[in-house]
Amino acid sequence: MTSFDLVHVSELATGIAVTGEALALAVGMHFLSPRPNSWISARNDVLLAIDGVVGLGLVGLALGDAAGSQAGALGVFLAVGIAAHLYREWQWFANATERFCINRPLVAVNALKLTCLVGVAALVAA
Repeated sequence: MTSFDLVHVSELATGIAVTGEALALAVGMHFLSPRPNSWISARNDVLLAIDGVVGLGLVGLALGDAAGSQAGALGVFLAVGIAAHLYREWQWFANATERFCINRPLVAVNALKLTCLVGVAALVAA
């Protein structure tokens, strides 16, 4: 596997993971959880939307132009995704109110997605 293929496979897998988890949280929190649900807030909905855009963007770029002419867009998606996931980690460790990661499993999944985003960024930079 060439490094170009490794970037695309990693980009695709990360995009699917980020989008999938955003979709699962959106359905779980907005439709399946009991009411009232203190997790539901404008801030958390914005973070979910960011995940949806970043994840779908990564998937689209991975499946799109093989010539790599979308490097600028990839950089933006990765930077926004990394910043959003770092913000969630900061919320957890700072014990912020209305934090996105409300339990250890969400912190672990967030950290895994953050690691994947950073890994893709490192592959692109290499």
